[in-house]
Amino acid sequence: MERQVLFILSTNYAGSHYASLLLGSHSCAAHLGEAKRLRKPDRPKPVCSACGEGECTLFRGVTHQDLDRLYQQVFENVGPGIRLLVDNSKQPRWARRFLGRTPYPLRFLHLIRDPRALVRRWTLDHPTFRLRLDERLRLARKAPELALPVLLAPQRRVWVYKWLAQNQAITRFLRENRLDHRVVTYRDLALETERELRRLDEWLGLPFEPGQIEYWRFPHHGSQKAAYEWVKQRPERFLDTRWREFVSPEESEAIRRSPRVVAYLAELGLAFAEDGLTRASPEGP
Repeated sequence: MERQVLFILSTNYAGSHYASLLLGSHSCAAHLGEAKRLRKPDRPKPVCSACGEGECTLFRGVTHQDLDRLYQQVFENVGPGIRLLVDNSKQPRWARRFLGRTPYPLRFLHLIRDPRALVRRWTLDHPTFRLRLDERLRLARKAPELALPVLLAPQRRVWVYKWLAQNQAITRFLRENRLDHRVVTYRDLALETERELRRLDEWLGLPFEPGQIEYWRFPHHGSQKAAYEWVKQRPERFLDTRWREFVSPEESEAIRRSPRVVAYLAELGLAFAEDGLTRASPEGP
């Protein structure tokens, strides 16, 4: 198997850390976390959850002034047994800087979570009128085609437009650059973990390892969300559907029937299930 780098692209709160830990628990892979944190020398958070502020064995020799060699240096650090690096920085603009600038094949995983879950998270993240207005204006500037509905819609519908704009930007990035990629949903990864991991491992040229599912059993360098610490104490698989208590049945149905959302999901071969988004054809790529 040749060495390669996998970028996970997604919105916030889509489960990118979860996906990265699953894939990075393969014996031939390494989870990097959000490597984009290396951009800033005065970063507020450590780049490695295992090493803290000390020198990390994974990122030894990497500096913010020489990020173009980031993955070459990490491969040197991890040794010949690791053939896949998993970077869940999420942002297309971070991945773009490495197109054509690394000696390794680049793969891309577009991870999508149900927009109803993002309605809940973004509502909680923006509790004040000022914060919500700022989000409207920012989204209207970034997605001019959505500017009018964004400025006029009820606030919770604005979050749906934000979800749509960010995911469509990922799709455009992947298609315009003709990048080797796969689409996976948070719901499928959480409920059909073995099926989805087998599919992704096969695409990446890796033999599936059942131990990947219990990712908490493996030590991981790289950044990791504190929210995942509880898994190490009480290991279990978990599908977060707290949005079902937050989004009313009427709101949920309106989102499911939104013409823009329906058209985009059909384009990707995805569909709504009661507990999240799923691939319309599980046997497809």
